[in-house]
Amino acid sequence: MTPTLAARMAATFDRISGGRLLVNLVTGGDVAELEGDGLFLDHAARYEASSEFIRIWRDVLAASHDSGEIDFEGRHLTVKGARVLYPPVQRPHPPVYFGGSSAAAHELAGEQVDTYLTWGEPRPMSR
Repeated sequence: MTPTLAARMAATFDRISGGRLLVNLVTGGDVAELEGDGLFLDHAARYEASSEFIRIWRDVLAASHDSGEIDFEGRHLTVKGARVLYPPVQRPHPPVYFGGSSAAAHELAGEQVDTYLTWGEPRPMSR
C-alpha cells in the first residue's frame, strides 16, 4: 500500500471514529510471509522503507489540515504533490505506535513514532 493511500484511509477512519484512531507501524518480520506479499527487502532496507513510508504518511496528514501537499524523494519511495483532501480529526495526525528491538528499530522509533512499544525480556540467568 502506498503511504498516501494509507494516509487517506487513516484520515477517513479517524473522522468516522471521532478522532480515536491509533496506528501501529509494523515493518514485518517473517521473510517468507513478506516475500509472499511481494516484498523482497532485507531487514535494513525494510526499516529504510518504513521510515520513508511513515514520514510521508505523517507529513501528508499534517499538511492536509491546511489543504497543503508534500513532495518527498527517498531511496525507496517518492511522491510529488501528495495530498489528502479530507484531514483527520487529530492534529497533526493520529498517533503512531511502533515496536522493535534492533538498532534500526530504535532509530526509527526515536525519529518517527509517538509511542514506542516494547515487551519484557527475562534477565539472563547468572550463576
